Amino acid sequence: MRFKARIATLAATLCFFAMAAATNTALAGPAGEGPAATADALHAAIAAGDEQGVRELLDSDVLIFESGGIESSLEEYASHHMHADMEFLAGVERQILDRDVFEAGNLAVVSTRSRLSGRFRDKEVDLFSTETLVLILTDVAWKVRHIHWSSTPAK
Repeated sequence: MRFKARIATLAATLCFFAMAAATNTALAGPAGEGPAATADALHAAIAAGDEQGVRELLDSDVLIFESGGIESSLEEYASHHMHADMEFLAGVERQILDRDVFEAGNLAVVSTRSRLSGRFRDKEVDLFSTETLVLILTDVAWKVRHIHWSSTPAK
């Protein structure tokens, strides 16, 4: 039941973004560090193996979709895939190919397409990666509330 409620919340958020885009009434976020900087900081923290940094950037109820799997909280991610993601990103170079940032009040979506190349566990890696981050603006900073990662071989 918790999963269905979270999907409904995410769907409502995305509907709001679609309506704002359709009517061209998106609101600007506050000055300072924005959603794209938060996305970059998240990748830097994961690649550096900085668990505390990752924890500071993710909302405690983050919902992560990756390779058909689901992790429903920061604690679930930390106990399952976080360390493997850290090992992976530490061994590859990330080249951002394009990025789109959409802000509407205290919500933002950062969509990034990148190329990941390098070595992971003695294997060559060359992937196109797509990432969608949904962020919320708290009293302190932007926090990542939802992540959807997918990739495909570049060759």
